[in-house]
Amino acid sequence: MSVNCIFHFPSKEIIKGKVTNVIDGHTIELIAEENESYKIELAGIDSPDPLQPFGPEAKHLLEKSVKGKKVEAFVEGKNRWGVRQAIIIPEGGNDPRFHILSRGARLDIGKNENQEFESLRVRCISPQEGALEG
Repeated sequence: MSVNCIFHFPSKEIIKGKVTNVIDGHTIELIAEENESYKIELAGIDSPDPLQPFGPEAKHLLEKSVKGKKVEAFVEGKNRWGVRQAIIIPEGGNDPRFHILSRGARLDIGKNENQEFESLRVRCISPQEGALEG
């Protein structure tokens, strides 16, 4: 299944830059146009961490979606450690959260108003062995 969506959210902050590193399946580093470095989590999803089952696969999916690409980060807030949480839209307009969720990332995913995103969230809540694929 391929889902491609463009979102325009009211945002506290918009950061434009290039993704230089993918830390895990839901966290990136980017260098902004002002040459400032940011660590940003994808808002609304929590994919497996690198040492958890399917963690490397989740990271690979995000790398395929955004690494080396120019993006806009629509910041929604910060987590308890001060890391920005944002909706990341790479050039071309495809939200990588859909790509990751449609491949089976299935940990804690927040409820979303967008019905397509919500249907993926509901489908991904129950674990399936080997759900993530590249």
